[in-house]
Amino acid sequence: MYADVIVDISHKNIDRPFCYRIPLASEGLIAIGTKVRIPFGKGNTERCGYVVALSDVPSDEIPEDRIKDLLGVAERSVSAEEYLIELAAFIRERYGSTMITALKTVLPVKKEIKKKEEKMIVSAVPVFTIEQGIMEAERTPVPPFRSASETERKKSRS
Repeated sequence: MYADVIVDISHKNIDRPFCYRIPLASEGLIAIGTKVRIPFGKGNTERCGYVVALSDVPSDEIPEDRIKDLLGVAERSVSAEEYLIELAAFIRERYGSTMITALKTVLPVKKEIKKKEEKMIVSAVPVFTIEQGIMEAERTPVPPFRSASETERKKSRS
């Protein structure tokens, strides 16, 4: 089985699907929209990409011996639904973006949400002292607020 993969690189020269062979061990795990790890380029640098099509025959006219195998499904990744890939293709055509940029626009951002951290503030001052300060502040009258212009007028009258 073969997969057409859009590589996670935003460059107009690479803005096309590349054909990869799906290893037998991964066949049941890969569907359209799955984020996969792939060897890319002459140095076989590991990159991520999204499967945009599946077929039983290679889509490119590349000799069978030059088609590389997928490395596997990317860990902790979010898969795209087929309609999101179609939407990304529309965005690419309509607005002139690259396919990977359009895919990143329509894909959900995170699979997991971080757990909230609970923090506690510990006072270095005894609670009794804090309570006394609050009571004293409540008893002390607060002078009315005067703007700078009011203060200047009072000074000029004196």
